Amino acid sequence: MTIKSSGATPLDGMTLGHGGTAFAPCDDDSSYAYYERGDSGCSVIYELGVDHHYLRFTPNWMLPEGARDRRAWQRFAFGLEDDRALELRIDFTDGEVRYFYSATPLEELDDIERAVEEGVEFVTSLYPDVKRFVAEQLSAA
Repeated sequence: MTIKSSGATPLDGMTLGHGGTAFAPCDDDSSYAYYERGDSGCSVIYELGVDHHYLRFTPNWMLPEGARDRRAWQRFAFGLEDDRALELRIDFTDGEVRYFYSATPLEELDDIERAVEEGVEFVTSLYPDVKRFVAEQLSAA
């Protein structure tokens, strides 16, 4: 089913999956929701891109200043043995972590809901590993 809406995106006002808020407009071409899983959570932004739509997942944790070494992070992400970890983007200035999802066309509601669930589960499942990584980085400093 293709979704249509008069909001910023077709998701405005919808709640997808479990543990999340309803999507609300961010600006003219994106909508925002927040999800929690256990001790972690993440924001999800659905963006109507020019060439294709995508989802951006931003966990509710950031890397502290003493744990922002690029090479250490790359080794950590590679060691997770999950190809999605290699797609994580870090802003080494402020420590913000993001995961972008655009692999499946995100125009059908079923595809969007499945991608939201998979992305939220992936990002929030990283929290224990990231806590361990941060502790190791801070203790080595």
